[in-house]
Amino acid sequence: MRGELQGFVVMAGIPMEAAQRVADIGLFFVPIDREIALRINAKFPYLVPGEIPAGAYPGVPDTPTLQVHALLVVSSAIPEDLIYRVTASLWSERTLSLLKSGHPQGKAISLKTALEGISIPLHPGAERFYREHGIVTKGTPTP
Repeated sequence: MRGELQGFVVMAGIPMEAAQRVADIGLFFVPIDREIALRINAKFPYLVPGEIPAGAYPGVPDTPTLQVHALLVVSSAIPEDLIYRVTASLWSERTLSLLKSGHPQGKAISLKTALEGISIPLHPGAERFYREHGIVTKGTPTP
């Protein structure tokens, strides 16, 4: 060994600055086959199949991978109405506009996919918001 970096594993939003900094020295990503990603997801629901899109890094094609989603975790002791309002504000036009203009990954965030990768139970206030917006339907179990 000559003290050179041979590889690294990291979970971060794309584009990741550290990867951009080393892109000019032959950066490549090891793809994770979708079937393998699905088996991992079955065991660890917070790890979901994803993709690094072509163009995120110079010369790197679409690459299947695993991803994690950001979760806002709150105490079950917080009143339902407050969490309902917090959830509503997270999905407001203003918040979505800030997300879409603030980071490249912000464009991928939508109410339709809000519960992908969730591995913990929803707070009753959040569940009410998602139910009212057709994301959680009556009888649909939540994690």
